[in-house]
Amino acid sequence: LFRSRGDVLRAFWNSLKIGLAASLTGMVSFTFIAYVAVNTRFRARRVLDFLTWLPAVIPGLVLGLGLLQMFAGIPLFRPVYGTLFVLVLAVVIGTLALGTQIIKASLLSLSAELEEASWTAGASRLYTFFRIVLPLIAPSVAVVGLEVFATGISVVGLVALLGTGATQPLSILQLIYLDSGFFEPAAIIGILIATIRSEEH
Repeated sequence: LFRSRGDVLRAFWNSLKIGLAASLTGMVSFTFIAYVAVNTRFRARRVLDFLTWLPAVIPGLVLGLGLLQMFAGIPLFRPVYGTLFVLVLAVVIGTLALGTQIIKASLLSLSAELEEASWTAGASRLYTFFRIVLPLIAPSVAVVGLEVFATGISVVGLVALLGTGATQPLSILQLIYLDSGFFEPAAIIGILIATIRSEEH
């Protein structure tokens, strides 16, 4: 365990970076997608809404294999394979359905008259969103952020094939220890992951 302390610390910081980056990215992108699907007349909004459900019906390992094929098999994307960017992207895609639907439910609970009144008073759609809509759905957006962060800290299947030694999070390092028979270090990492998740909740 003492020999691997550097690996544990590196994996710990990787997990925090992945969780925080995925959380921020998810809150912004899921809110945008949900708003377009619910509060606009964008012609392809139903298709967009349908696409958000696809990650929910694809097993995490299969989704990870698809991302592996894309980033390792396509020369254009190959330079970013194994980076934290890919791991963050995998977490965001994996939580897309849940995050979007939570925010959609919050948007659907708001009356359309709120925005219409703001527009009638001369406010733009962007101003209305930031000053009226966003404050009302902020609790749901925060819940989504926490959920994405928790997934980023503990996810295994989505990122198992995408991380390298330098970017492996705690969950993958724990899996490596278990596979190698180092059960005590794996147990300590499991406690650390559980502690982070409990503090987040």
